[in-house]
Amino acid sequence: MNAPPHPRLFLLLLLSALAIALPRVGLAASTGLEWATAEPGGYPRGWDCKGAGQGRVLPSFGDEKHPVVEMESTGASLCLWNYGLASAYGPETMVRFKIQFRDLLVGCLGFAQDGGGGRGGLGMYFTKSGAFEVADERGARTKVLDEYKTGVWYEVRAWFSTTEETWDLEVTDLSTGKQSSLKGLPWSTPAIRAERAYAGLVVALWSPGTVVVSEIEIGLPSDDVRSKKQAALPILSLPLTRAAPRLDGVLEPGEWDEAAHIDHLRVLNTGALDPRPCDVYVAADATNLYLAFRQPLRGARDVQPSYTKRDDNIWMDDCFEFLFAPEHAREEKARIHFIGNAAGAFYDDKGGDKAWNGSWTYRTKVTAAAWEGELSLPLHELGPPPKKGEGWAFNAGRSLLSHDAMLTTSYSVWAMPSKAALGFLDLATYGTLLFRGRQPWVALDRAAPRDGGRFLAIFTAHNPSNQPVEFHARADDQSAVLAPLAEQAIRVPPSSSRRFELATDFPLRWRGVVRVGRSPETILRVDVSNPLANQPVFLVRPYPLRNQLEVELDLSNLRRVSGAEFHPVLRVLSLDRKKAWIEQPIGRIVEKIVTRIPIAKLPEGDYLAEARILSAKDEIIAVHEKSFIRGDPRPAWSTRHAGAEDRLLHPFSPVAVTETRSGRQVEVWGRRHDFGMGGLPRQVTVTGGEGAPSGGVPLLDGPVQILAGRDGRREALEFRNQRGLLAKPTRAAWLSRARLSDGKTVALRTLLEPDGMIRFDVTLPAGTALDTFELQAPLRSVSHYYTSFLDQYSSEAGRLPKEGFVTPFRPLIWAGDMQRGICWFTETDRDWLPADFEKGIALTPRATGATLRVQWIGQPVTFDRERVITFGLQVTPVKPLPRGHFAWRIGKDFIWPWFHHFNDALTQPMVHRPDFRAHVAAEHARGCAVLPYFFPASMKAEARDCLAYKNEWGHPGDLPDLLAEQAMPPDMKMQMDTSWTDYFMAGLETFIRDFGIDGVYYDTALPFRRSQVDEKGARSTHWPIFACREFIRRTANLFEKHRGPGNYVLLHHMSDNMAMPIFSFMTLAFDGEQYNRVPPDCVDYTRLLPLDRAEVINNPEHWGFPCMFLPEIPVRKTAEARRTTRAATDSLLALLLPLGSSWWDGPMDWRRQQQIADALERFGIATATFHPYWRQREIAAPEGVLVSYYAKGARRLVIVSNPGPSPKKAVLKLAALAVRCADALDEPMPKPANGEIALDLAPRSFRLLELEG
Repeated sequence: MNAPPHPRLFLLLLLSALAIALPRVGLAASTGLEWATAEPGGYPRGWDCKGAGQGRVLPSFGDEKHPVVEMESTGASLCLWNYGLASAYGPETMVRFKIQFRDLLVGCLGFAQDGGGGRGGLGMYFTKSGAFEVADERGARTKVLDEYKTGVWYEVRAWFSTTEETWDLEVTDLSTGKQSSLKGLPWSTPAIRAERAYAGLVVALWSPGTVVVSEIEIGLPSDDVRSKKQAALPILSLPLTRAAPRLDGVLEPGEWDEAAHIDHLRVLNTGALDPRPCDVYVAADATNLYLAFRQPLRGARDVQPSYTKRDDNIWMDDCFEFLFAPEHAREEKARIHFIGNAAGAFYDDKGGDKAWNGSWTYRTKVTAAAWEGELSLPLHELGPPPKKGEGWAFNAGRSLLSHDAMLTTSYSVWAMPSKAALGFLDLATYGTLLFRGRQPWVALDRAAPRDGGRFLAIFTAHNPSNQPVEFHARADDQSAVLAPLAEQAIRVPPSSSRRFELATDFPLRWRGVVRVGRSPETILRVDVSNPLANQPVFLVRPYPLRNQLEVELDLSNLRRVSGAEFHPVLRVLSLDRKKAWIEQPIGRIVEKIVTRIPIAKLPEGDYLAEARILSAKDEIIAVHEKSFIRGDPRPAWSTRHAGAEDRLLHPFSPVAVTETRSGRQVEVWGRRHDFGMGGLPRQVTVTGGEGAPSGGVPLLDGPVQILAGRDGRREALEFRNQRGLLAKPTRAAWLSRARLSDGKTVALRTLLEPDGMIRFDVTLPAGTALDTFELQAPLRSVSHYYTSFLDQYSSEAGRLPKEGFVTPFRPLIWAGDMQRGICWFTETDRDWLPADFEKGIALTPRATGATLRVQWIGQPVTFDRERVITFGLQVTPVKPLPRGHFAWRIGKDFIWPWFHHFNDALTQPMVHRPDFRAHVAAEHARGCAVLPYFFPASMKAEARDCLAYKNEWGHPGDLPDLLAEQAMPPDMKMQMDTSWTDYFMAGLETFIRDFGIDGVYYDTALPFRRSQVDEKGARSTHWPIFACREFIRRTANLFEKHRGPGNYVLLHHMSDNMAMPIFSFMTLAFDGEQYNRVPPDCVDYTRLLPLDRAEVINNPEHWGFPCMFLPEIPVRKTAEARRTTRAATDSLLALLLPLGSSWWDGPMDWRRQQQIADALERFGIATATFHPYWRQREIAAPEGVLVSYYAKGARRLVIVSNPGPSPKKAVLKLAALAVRCADALDEPMPKPANGEIALDLAPRSFRLLELEG
């Protein structure tokens, strides 16, 4: 997710080619796109030739129109990529090329596509026997030629159908004209970001010989293919409403009768009919476009808004989404995008421009029964008013993301987009909003499956004219034949309406079309996928560690067709079917069953699970099979628990407990906690960190309290310590109790660890009745705040407003100043019932600071069983900053080798080879640490261990098993609060021991949210903060064990998600990739990263660990681009340099940043002390100018920064006279006069001055 850009290999089918010798390949290429001539001695412009391994590329030859590239290699494949294909890489894509085999070969030729956000491909294998085969994305091979001939040209044509998401392929022998074809090859296609789209050719030879590929064309298919695709898109018939709806967030009866209606959505990732119903309405009058939605709920907590401000990350909430573009400008720059959540907040843009703000009216209301919303937008903001008969591009979507942030079925849409183009943003695959004016129109009332495998669609035909009208309706099977299922003529009298039905069988795809009279124009088109088309469903999920096999059998379709019940029998067989290991009835099934059977006696290995579907008379109706792997029930990694040792880690000091008459004090590095006689801190004194005075700084302005009460009365709970104290160098833990007003006892368990993390577990007994339960922490110094939903790029940070800060539930909030602060966090929003959901968490300014208030309960509630509320506090900084961190540079101090994205370095021998050991040794010889890159929450799906243990590791909890005959996703998401952590750590320890690596680069080990449902069906959201913290602690433990205390670097890519309890054990945080949409003409990085936000997230001092920044500034080779890149680079460094924050020399003005880095290195900042602008008093500067400096003896390297938008005349006043003053970048330098230096600072710029005296 947060990975920096790195070289990718496309076509999963071709990965094995990279480790096999490639003797010789000749290529002749041309393109159907705009063609550019070849560079002399190089490749065609716009093409990039990549050869992996030790290959050698020979000079190109041939003419300019048909250049030929020849490659000679001892271990590589040849890849030709053509960038900038947005114009041709559309909803339908075609590839054509010619191929000639000079020898009988073993190898593979593939066409690969990448949209900048996803990839896909088609692999074509050839063998020495002369066979020519095609492999789909699942690896299944089909012969297209039984025998290919050497010296003969073959023409290959392949095109992709977005309707069915399949490839069709034709191969023609040009010497005879004989044609072979394959149709319907499955392929999940990539999403596209137009500016980064490309496609290409991959050739890999695995035996000696030569193949020539010529005349490659990538483009659009014929008009008839495109028109067929267009005919599959839905159409809404939109009348001119006579009465505008009242926009109050409540859909009143009759209010939306004159509106187009959508009653079903399709799951974006599968295309299946979404089983969760909703209603969407669209209406228009002469001045406004109106939209509305209704989402049925089981309870008000079924939707959980998190964002409350306009243009926030609303898409990370439960939300409804509308996209449309007028007919006169049916292009991306005119596309209007609206996203609204249940809090009434919304996001909008025009053509992707977030700065555009439409004049929306948006009202929403949530009740226990439904979430409803209504909105409008003036039509004049979109251009000329729509004319009668005009069709606008339109789509609607709904996300129930709070149900599971990683769930593939959380997002559904009306018109299924083409993943071969711009995904959900591709206008070419939207439906049509057809403006009918006061002409006859038709609305869909309801469409749904019925018993017996039937489908029923109910429509209403409206005739507002003064003449009778005949409508013609037809339903077909949406196939190439379009076989009719039902046809009907509906006659409607003048000024009246008539309902009618289309009742049919339910095919794989159902399409309904309505026209008026003899007109060929379609005024309504409805497309529905059959959710039962893949029935019966038979799934098996092994749980090897639990010795269980979970079996899911869904016979709903058979039930609807036959009305019978079934008696299935499960058999577990050897792969050769010669032995039955298990045979037992599953039980009587009416529709569906999920059960687990014991497999303790089943040996480790590969098996077939067979489900025989029997009738009540024991007749076999169907037989279904699934293969599975029975993993070792006690693998070594599951009992080894690598890294779980209870070790005091560097640089933390032991937990020290002191008992006095006034109470209990617990001290860790840099912090002294006074708990008094209870379990909540009365005071925390910060004694460590940069600039902390010898006696420390008190953080609190009063004790931390929990307030509880009922019937409007509340009081602070007085916790008293109980006997028993666990005191070790790595933790202190004890129990305290308090009484509620009704006499019930509340228990509080307090646990404090060496990094200052304090965990509190509050136990409320069954029968507890409350209407108030909240935490209050009065803080002394609060100038800044930070909060996050711990989703991708979801944080808020900056200076605390004068009126304070309030927010709905967040799992984490930090408050403090530039030197220190305190973090509150929790893992779940279960039992979260504040008086006002929008103000559950608040930072309220006071005369001497601010009060942090977290309200769990603000409404009457009675717990029918014992409840445990867990939260934590942690005072920052968590540890001392590593010496010289300001000078760290990637490539000089450490590097990270890129292994495969999903940890196959731990599970497969890809990198376990001598050359990697030599690579590590070479880097060590030049003083560079090696930090291999890992994505610790994912694993390659085809890895054997993944197939065996994926269910134990959290799959399918966050990525459900796909239906039968569908391919497994290319990666599996694992959960860190499972045995996955044991598995990963065991592999990591082996890796550390075998190769002597110096640390890791994790991307990412953050606690991504997931949905949980309790025993009563109530839904809540869970963030596994403590499990992720333990994951990082165990990582550090392994490196301390093998490398020694502190002799390692742990880097975590967090991209603004400062999950504090997790980062305590990391060396370095990596930030910045979230700003990855920097406009090419951007000259001001502060538009993306304002100073007050940088002062929070990118300030190492108050966190206790450094934050390295990854820039995302577009780099282009034009004079104007070089100017804007330089300006954007300077504006970013004007923020980072005064904070003492380092950066990765990634996408930015490389020469400029290197000039700065060289100046810092010449001064020797690695051994200097840093004095930031909020602490230093030696150099005074006017307001708005930031002055920080590095000091080495009598020398100073001074950073003078103007991050603001206006020029500044800055007069620096020096506390001591400077003997020598020079500009570190050799820029003109005014002479000091009377202890003052006058500088003219341009907007968003800085100066580096060297002073001595």
